[in-house]
Amino acid sequence: MVLVVLAEAVVFVILALAGAQTEADERRDRITEFGSLVEAQLYRDGAAQQSFPGPVVLPELGQAVAELASGEVKDPEAMTANAEGWARVAREAGEGLGRITAEGAELAEARELMKQGLLLYSSLAQEIRVAAELEGTQQQQLADTLTEQMSVAAGIFDTGWGKLQEARREAGLETQAPLPGGLGGLPGGIPGLPGPEDPLSDLAP
Repeated sequence: MVLVVLAEAVVFVILALAGAQTEADERRDRITEFGSLVEAQLYRDGAAQQSFPGPVVLPELGQAVAELASGEVKDPEAMTANAEGWARVAREAGEGLGRITAEGAELAEARELMKQGLLLYSSLAQEIRVAAELEGTQQQQLADTLTEQMSVAAGIFDTGWGKLQEARREAGLETQAPLPGGLGGLPGGIPGLPGPEDPLSDLAP
């Protein structure tokens, strides 16, 4: 009788472990599929560029804002036309991300943050179009505002990307996350714009 009970207990444990393993495998598969769909949406039409720390959303935006801030816009008409294209690409990528199925609160939050970040980038691109048509003080003031808003957009997107990477880490998958202090997926700040001062720079020999 004792042997029968022990055998049943062993079988129960084996089945429980097998079930847990199957559930973990299924979760990894869901996270992997979600991540693949996100990357396809980001990279397919050029809404972001691949980099080692993580995706860089439309680095051209940062370069355009830097040009506006300098007060030396070489070709306002070209910037206006490009900004319209950037706005469309970012908007479509954000809307596309919003249509990706996300199972679980963590992936849903990651998706929503990345989506909102991209939609904010789209709005900023429209503002760049307006700024390109201005001159003097008005252009400088709008460029300063754009610089601040670019940091906000980068922070929102990077937070969402980071949550996706955290889900991957918890599932035992490889991760790719932004470096601390970086904006827009690159260490040191948005491409074309000065980044935040390195908090460890004072400790360097």
